[in-house]
Amino acid sequence: MERREGKMKILTSEWKERIEYWIKTLKKDLYWPIETISWESAACEDLLSLKEAEKLPFSPAQKQMVWGREYEYRWFKGEICLPAACEGERIVLNLKPECESTLFVNAVPFGTYRADWILEKHHYLVDNTISMCAHPGEKYTVMLESYAGHFFPKAHENCSVGPVLPGEYETHPEHERVTLGESSYGIWNEDAYQLLMDVETLYGLLKTLASDSLRAAKIAEALAQFTLCCDFEQEAAGRRENYRSARKLLKPLLACKNGDTMPEFTAAGHAHIDYAWLWPCEETIRKTARTFAAQLRLMKEYPEYRFIQSQPALYLLCKKY
Repeated sequence: MERREGKMKILTSEWKERIEYWIKTLKKDLYWPIETISWESAACEDLLSLKEAEKLPFSPAQKQMVWGREYEYRWFKGEICLPAACEGERIVLNLKPECESTLFVNAVPFGTYRADWILEKHHYLVDNTISMCAHPGEKYTVMLESYAGHFFPKAHENCSVGPVLPGEYETHPEHERVTLGESSYGIWNEDAYQLLMDVETLYGLLKTLASDSLRAAKIAEALAQFTLCCDFEQEAAGRRENYRSARKLLKPLLACKNGDTMPEFTAAGHAHIDYAWLWPCEETIRKTARTFAAQLRLMKEYPEYRFIQSQPALYLLCKKY
């Protein structure tokens, strides 16, 4: 325990706080909103195909609309036409249905709005890239199949696996389970994101290294230089140039290899989906669709990425629906 407490002493408290503040500021520069998305919506309680859903009687959804009985679904539909400001940029969706949702873009299963317990909020955005290199005038039809949810025991932090006393179930007023948030689309700052990944990787590594090691000293110095390199108080083009320069500065530290006797680790993506737990089986069908669709897009963007799904029943759902 004493040894662990001495890990970060290679950085003074001032430099440690500075690096952490720079990381927080960098996260704020990942997304530049362009325009809000106006929704039309239609409620239903049945499992519908996209073609069936398109025939529902849609009506304009007001801002901060409150909706949702237990087990109710609501489809949202919005149109996007990219303006000149999007030229050549990576465009992402910042969706705020405020409940789990299956996402379709231009009539194709696309991915998901995940539950609000996601720790890194930027995952909501980077996962929903609609264009890697946008052209003005491109049009997108976005549809969300959103689930209002249902009661679950609140007697324990996440769920209950045993008896529940009366009054210990989550309750909501009828038709008031969900409040629609403000969704938008905008520019994803890939330079800021890649720099954030580099910095967080090195900063996390620094916390595990012996403070008297040469590698720790080099990483600490590079992270300090990162904060001196990045001037956040300038226009977007200048910030992006700083981010690229900072990545070049950190690249040698990330290129270092372990010794020949060190083990190698291989990581693969995985999603465990409970077939029937705190949701109906129909929701499992939707969860499977949006999970698989998102993974296919990730594998297309990152050809080296591998995804493992260990539940044959979910492949059957995917094939059937």
